Amino acid sequence: MRTSQRSNTLLGLATVAVLLISGSTAVFAGAPVPILPEAVKSAVEGERSCVRPAQEMRRSHMDDLKHQRDDTVHEGVRTKRFALKECIDCHVTNDANGEKVSIKSREHFCNACHSYTGVTLDCWDCHASQPGGGQ
Repeated sequence: MRTSQRSNTLLGLATVAVLLISGSTAVFAGAPVPILPEAVKSAVEGERSCVRPAQEMRRSHMDDLKHQRDDTVHEGVRTKRFALKECIDCHVTNDANGEKVSIKSREHFCNACHSYTGVTLDCWDCHASQPGGGQ
């Protein structure tokens, strides 16, 4: 009787593993990727590139922003390197009419990726999502 239960358990686990593996490859095979707008300031004005390489920024930009926040709020240290305002000024996105879009738009630089990954942003509860202070 024990052998039968063990066999059923192993068969169930194997079935689940096969379903998970086949499901994940199907998702990745044709999964759409977000279209990320290019940084406007560096492309147009010849400014230096982003503070870190793109792959590194995709992985750890939140750590940089949190560190900047802690330095600013708790220590009173204000630098431009990882300031959210600098990110927004550089990564501003324009709509079809040439107007700067707010965080409410799907085309907003931050929304393009965060919507895709299912991440909820709370930065805009306090910060402007457009250059010049627009929400």
